[in-house]
Amino acid sequence: MNREALGALAEMVGAAGVIVTLGYLAVQIRRSNLLSTAESNRFAFMLGAFIGNSAKRFDEAALGILSEKEFDDAERGIIAPYLTAPGRRALWKRISARYPMRFFDYVERRIL
Repeated sequence: MNREALGALAEMVGAAGVIVTLGYLAVQIRRSNLLSTAESNRFAFMLGAFIGNSAKRFDEAALGILSEKEFDDAERGIIAPYLTAPGRRALWKRISARYPMRFFDYVERRIL
């Protein structure tokens, strides 16, 4: 085999390597997007449950089971950090219709 033939063979092997690498990267990106979607859904579920617990404490404060000051102090320290980040605000906007209007107003007025 002469030098030119060897060079052509090396180019073909290199091109095949690039194609295999691009295919591998495409598969990895697709998997990464699927995991990101699953993780995003899991986070939305967990944050929804967390907000649901806050809505329950809001009702307890409205019924006098929990003092309004205790509720307000706790919720500002607990729920505010979770809802003030941009992605979390978007999630709140998406799920806020699930909660009673009084709780919605409280979050919109005092937390956000």
